[in-house]
Amino acid sequence: MSGNRVTQKQMVARETILDIAEQLIRDGESGSFTLRDLATAAGVSLSTPFQYFGSKAGIRANLAYRMLRDISDIYCASSISDDAIDNVFLMANVGANYLLSDPKYYRCICKSIEEDGFSERNTLVRPKAEQLWRLALSAGNLSRPDTDALSKTYLPQLLAVIFRGILIMWVNGELSDSELRNAIESSLAGTLLGFVDDERRDKLIARMSVF
Repeated sequence: MSGNRVTQKQMVARETILDIAEQLIRDGESGSFTLRDLATAAGVSLSTPFQYFGSKAGIRANLAYRMLRDISDIYCASSISDDAIDNVFLMANVGANYLLSDPKYYRCICKSIEEDGFSERNTLVRPKAEQLWRLALSAGNLSRPDTDALSKTYLPQLLAVIFRGILIMWVNGELSDSELRNAIESSLAGTLLGFVDDERRDKLIARMSVF
């Protein structure tokens, strides 16, 4: 019983530290924060953020995970189709809307995914990113039996890589806010072409445009 209370207390403390880190990033000019400022704002010792997250990179990885978790939650609360392709584009739209709700903050978060160490990125953020697309694809097959097994195994990884690549271009200023949505949709459509029949290919091609 007491163990459950400790666990709950730790979860609340972790979320509080993340809330404050998020606010420091939103309020700051540089999109960063110091662990000393974080500890002071949270009213904890300097060692507490290290205790929960291991490093500043760990905190930023958890903020990135929270971003992906929120996108997943919004998607699940949406009107989900019984068609896998429709749901891939629904996920893409939810993601674009979420990122564009505060471009300055989410650029900082997406940038940190690329800058921080491999350990935090691979064990926390990458699996969650792939889970988004696995969730979208779970509604049904993609209309080509010969690629069905491949699509379940590899396509979530491919879509996650494509989505990450678009975000890197957006973070680096190679894509504007107004181009982001079209870049995501066009790139995902191109990735899906090899997994659908001819009729669906035509519809996917219609979604593609230069960005």
